[in-house]
Amino acid sequence: MLFKDFGLSKEFLAGIGALLYETPTEVQKEVIPQVLLGKDLIVQAQTGTGKTSAYGIPVVERVTPKVRGVQALILVPTRELALQVSEELKSLGKFKRLFVLTIYGGKPLQRQIDFLKKGLNNIVVGTLGRVKDLLNKGYLNYTRLII
Repeated sequence: MLFKDFGLSKEFLAGIGALLYETPTEVQKEVIPQVLLGKDLIVQAQTGTGKTSAYGIPVVERVTPKVRGVQALILVPTRELALQVSEELKSLGKFKRLFVLTIYGGKPLQRQIDFLKKGLNNIVVGTLGRVKDLLNKGYLNYTRLII
């Protein structure tokens, strides 16, 4: 099985090719088709098995860059993981011209608010505390979430 067998767009396949990904891992073979269908999953696998790409690939594929607003929200427990996941999503979506916003504590809140007000964020990756803060203050709008 190859990534092209999932029926992914040519822009997205170009992004995967640029990352030199050739064949999906076992967790990716199981997860990608399910998430592309819109199913919710809880996945557990060892470190280094490709979990981030397993959900990142369908997230990036399903998001439409021309639609303003947050279409995907990914919650992570730590700042380090937020940065790691964001970088992976940016790399995967390189040729789709997506905007990924990373939100976490310890970074100026106003700058994150300014980015959210612009409405250009297709995907938001954030820590639970900062996401809750921005939701409670009314800056994080999730009415356009598709995934």
